Amino acid sequence: MGTNQFLLMVLSLIIIGASIRIGINQYQAAEIEQNKDGLLTSLRTISTNALIFRTKGTSMGGGKGSYVGFKLPKKKSSDDFGSYKVSVAKDKITITATSMLGYGTIKMAFDKNSQYVTKSLKYTGTFK
Repeated sequence: MGTNQFLLMVLSLIIIGASIRIGINQYQAAEIEQNKDGLLTSLRTISTNALIFRTKGTSMGGGKGSYVGFKLPKKKSSDDFGSYKVSVAKDKITITATSMLGYGTIKMAFDKNSQYVTKSLKYTGTFK
C-alpha cells in the first residue's frame, strides 16, 4: 500500500507542477500581447497626430500638405507601453515603437492620408 501512495503523491506533484508552468506561460503570453496591442494603439494615435499636423497650414503650426517638420512632443515620446521615434518625409511617416518591457520593436509606415502602408509592418524580438 505504501508504494501506491508514493506513486500517487509523485503523480500529483507532476500534475501540480505542470499546471503551474502552464499558468505562467499563459500569463507571459497575455502580457506580451497586451504590450503589443498598447504599442500598436499608440502608433495609430501618433499617425493621426501627424496627419493633423500635415493638414494644417504653416500659419497654424502645420506642414501645409507635408509631414516634414512634424516632431513628436516629449509627452508623446514614451508611455507605459514603450518609447517612440518618428522618421518623416513629405508624404510618408515611419514610426518605430520600442517595448518598455524589452519584448522588441514594432515599425510601421503611414502614407499621406495616414493609411497604413502595406508590407511596412515589421516586428522584432518576442513580437515576431
